[in-house]
Amino acid sequence: MIRLGVISNRYSDGNAGTSALAGFAAAQPDVAFAAPGGIADLPGVLAEFSRRGVALLAVDGGDGTLREVLSALPPGGTWPAIALLPSGKTNLVARDVGSCGGGVAGLRRLLERLRGDPDELRWTRRSSLEVVWRDDPHRIVRGFFLGAGVFVGATRTAGAWARSRGIKQGRAVALGMARVLWQSLWGRHHAAVALSLSDEAAAQPCFLFLATTLERLMLGFWPFPPEGEGPLHWLALRAPPRRLLGALWAARRGRLGADSGRGREGGRCRGLSLRLNDRFVVDGEIFTPGEHGVLLRAGPVVRFVHG
Repeated sequence: MIRLGVISNRYSDGNAGTSALAGFAAAQPDVAFAAPGGIADLPGVLAEFSRRGVALLAVDGGDGTLREVLSALPPGGTWPAIALLPSGKTNLVARDVGSCGGGVAGLRRLLERLRGDPDELRWTRRSSLEVVWRDDPHRIVRGFFLGAGVFVGATRTAGAWARSRGIKQGRAVALGMARVLWQSLWGRHHAAVALSLSDEAAAQPCFLFLATTLERLMLGFWPFPPEGEGPLHWLALRAPPRRLLGALWAARRGRLGADSGRGREGGRCRGLSLRLNDRFVVDGEIFTPGEHGVLLRAGPVVRFVHG
C-alpha cells in the first residue's frame, strides 16, 4: 500500500488544543504520525517522513495548516500526495478538492481505502499558488487563495466577530466582506491599496484584489472573469468601485467578466508581478509584501486523494 504519514495541527479550530488522531494513529503499524509543536518543526518532520518512504501525507488542520506544510516542502523532487482531514476554520481547499472527512473517522475511512483497492481512490489535481518576495527570493509561501485591499480588513475583523458572536471564522470572514461591500454600495468604505500588476505599470488605487488556483469557492460565489489561460484566476476592482451591486450579482452567478471601463480587470494566467503598499492575506494569514513587492505564480501541482 501507499505508506501514509499524518501531520496533525492540535491547535486547529476543530481540534481544540488536542490531537484526537494521536492514539488511533499510534495503533496503526503502517502510519507515521506527527503533531509538530510549531512551524519551525515542519521541515524536520517532512524530512523524516521522506526517509521513511511516506508517499501520501494526510493533513489534519485547515487551510493555514496546509499552507505551512506546502511551504515547508523542498523545491524540486517528488512531493507526496495529500489527503485532507479538515479541522480548520474555513477548509476552503477541502471544499474544492474533496476529503475523506475529519478526525478519526476520516483517517479510518482513508485507511480502509488504502488497505483495500488503492485503484478506487479518487484524485484531484490543483496547482499551488506561490508567493515569492522580490527582495528575498528564497522566501516562498505556497497556498491557494490570496486577497488584498478590503479583503485584509475583513480578515482582521473576522477573529473578533467569531469570538464575540460564536461564529465560525470562515463565516465571519464572509460576513465581514459582505459588511464592507454593503458599506461601499452607499459610499462609506472606499479604502484602497495602491497596486501595480506589472513592473512597468504605475500603481493605481485598488479596492479589492483576489487570486486563487482553486476551481470552486463557497456558496457558488465565483468572482473571476474567464478570459485568458492558465491555472491562476485573478480579479482586480479599481477604487472607487463602480456598479458594485451588478458585479456582485454577476459573481454570485459565476458570470463576472472583465470590463476596464468599469474598473474591473481579471482572468486566467500563470503569474503576476504585484507591487502594493499594504498587507495581503494568503489562506487566512496576513503578510507584508516588502519594498519591492511579490511575484504571484502558479506553483507545483498538488495531487489530492479524497473519498
